[in-house]
Amino acid sequence: MLLYRYAAWAALIVMPAAVGAPRGDIVHAVLPIKHAPTASVERTLSAIVGSETPARPSDLRVPGLEYVALDARKAAILAVGSPEAVAELREIVALIDVPLAQIEVSCRIIKSSRDPDGRLLQTLESEPRIMTQNNMEASVSVGSERATLTAVITPRLNGDNTLTLAGELRMHRGSATGGGGVYCRAVRRVPQGRRTIIAWVPNIGGEDVGSLGLVGVYLESPDKAPGFFLEVSGKVVGAGH
Repeated sequence: MLLYRYAAWAALIVMPAAVGAPRGDIVHAVLPIKHAPTASVERTLSAIVGSETPARPSDLRVPGLEYVALDARKAAILAVGSPEAVAELREIVALIDVPLAQIEVSCRIIKSSRDPDGRLLQTLESEPRIMTQNNMEASVSVGSERATLTAVITPRLNGDNTLTLAGELRMHRGSATGGGGVYCRAVRRVPQGRRTIIAWVPNIGGEDVGSLGLVGVYLESPDKAPGFFLEVSGKVVGAGH
C-alpha cells in the first residue's frame, strides 16, 4: 500500500545503451519491489542512470545496463542488459527494498482550564496510540460537535536510536461554534519512550479561549496557559530501518 501512496511521484526512468559497452548476452528482467516506497526506489535509479560528470561521479553506475524503467503501478523495475549488469542492479535494489521500522506513537491530549479561583487544572482528554512506519505521517482525531482536535505525527528513527518527532496539533470548531481553526507544530528529538510536550492550542471550542496571540507558540507545560496540549512519545516495535 505504501508504494501506491507514492505512485504519483514515480516517473519512467530510461537509460540508453552504454557507448562502447560489450553487448554479450542480453537479458530482460522484472525486479519486484516489496517494501520500499516508490520515491526511494526512484532516487536510487536516478543515481544509477543520471548524468555523470567529473565533479559529480556516480558510485552506483552499472555498466552494461541498456534500459531501466520503474513501473509504480506494478511495484516493479524493468531492466534490460547483460546478466552481470542485471545481477548488480538486483543487489542494489535488495539494499533499499527492506521493511521500514514499525513505530508506535503514544499521544496524550491534555486539557488545561481554570477553576473558579483562577487556578489551572489539567485533565487527560484522550490517550490514543498510533502505529506507523519510519518517516511516515500518522494522525488521529478526537472531538465533539463543538470542536475537533487532530494530532499529526511523523516519527524518524535516528542513527543513535533516538526519535525525531515532527508533530502538529490542530483544532477546528464545529458549525455550532462558528467554524474556524488554529494549529501549532514543532519538532523534538528525544530518546525512545520519553514523553515530550510538542504543541499547544487555545480552547477555541469553549469559553476559556486564553490568548489567541500565542497560537503557534510552543508552551512547555499545561501550567502555562489554558488550552489543549499534545504530549507525544514513540518507540520502535518492529524491525526495519
